[in-house]
Formats: sequence, C-alpha cells, structure tokens
Amino acid sequence: MPTKVRATEPTPTRAVGVHFEGDLRPVLLEAARAEHLAVGSERMSLRAVARRAGVSHAAPAHHFGDKEGLLTALASEGFRILLDALDSAAADTPDVAAGLARLGAAYADFAEAHPSHFDVMFRSTGINRDDPEYLEVSAAAYDALGDQVALMQRSGWRVTTPLDELTTATWALVHGLSALRAQGALDARHPAMATTDIIRIAGALTSTENLSAPAD
Repeated sequence: MPTKVRATEPTPTRAVGVHFEGDLRPVLLEAARAEHLAVGSERMSLRAVARRAGVSHAAPAHHFGDKEGLLTALASEGFRILLDALDSAAADTPDVAAGLARLGAAYADFAEAHPSHFDVMFRSTGINRDDPEYLEVSAAAYDALGDQVALMQRSGWRVTTPLDELTTATWALVHGLSALRAQGALDARHPAMATTDIIRIAGALTSTENLSAPAD
C-alpha cells in the first residue's frame, strides 16, 4: 500500500549541465527522496533522479549501479537516521520505565518526518537485503530497541519472555501503528493522531498496570 505523504522533503534545484563540485552521492540521494515523494518507488527512474539533481543521466548508475542499488542506499540512509533518533531518545531518558515509550515516540516521529525512507526501508522487493551496509545499519537499529527492552526486563518487565521475541513484538507494535498512521488507515477512528497517541495505544498492550490476576 503506498505511503500517505504527510511531510515534505527538500528538492534539489541545480541546473542541468552545471559541473558539480564535491560529493555527488548525498545530492543524488536527496534527489531520490524528492522523486520518490513525487511518483513513488515503482515509477521512480535513475534518469528522473539525475534530472532532479541536475547531473548527467549516467551519474546515478555510476554511484549506485541501478535502481535497486539507489533504493537500497536510500533505505540504508533511513536506518542511519532512525538509529540516530533512537540513540538520542535513549540518551535523553534517565527513567528506564519511560525509555521504551521515548523510543517508540522517536520511531513514530521518524516515520512521520521521513516518508520516503520509511517506505523503502522495509520493502520486500526492489532493494538488496543482502547489501552489507543495509544489513549492518538495519541490525544496529534493531539492537538499539533491543538494548532498551533489555533494560526494561532488568527492571522487572516481562522477565520470562525471551529478549529477541519481546524486542520483535515491541518493534512490530510500534512499526505497525506508525505505518497505519502514515498510510492514513487510522484517520477514521483516530483523526490527527499524534505521537503521544501512538504511545498511549501501544501502552494498552505493553503496560502491566491492567493485567488481571488469573481466575481460580
């Protein structure tokens, strides 16, 4: 399902044919984000990205090989941005009990602010999931969440659940809510949903406050 765009990203404005001084790779990635917002992953082409960047149509192929390589690089960039957001959220949360909510909020905010990245990062097709950079940075983002879950477990939260299973379940819950919000699927029941709403809804399942004692 296409991502419902709720944010805008900058569009390069260089003139075609003007010699570029410096590192062209980030410029091409910026152009790819803009092109993705305009037409989506399926219709995006290397030639159109080059035109947005104001460079030769051969430049994207030189840096990324093909469209799959470009989308994979865009996905890897997204995971790096997400990882930075998760690390900052964890560092800013002295209260362990609030740490998981802060990471969830950072995840939801990332999905809102970076729709192009969020769309390509978890694609099952069109990107190279065996790319070393993609594997490294996506694993690091997962581990950042896992580290916070481990801290919560050491504080007494769901201590009998295996760490990897609990991390995966937590990730799936926050990701699912973020994706549904980005796609507009929650608008009917939760119009203008804010990040705090996502954390509150997630808390309906993750909180221990409402657990009932087993029946006799």
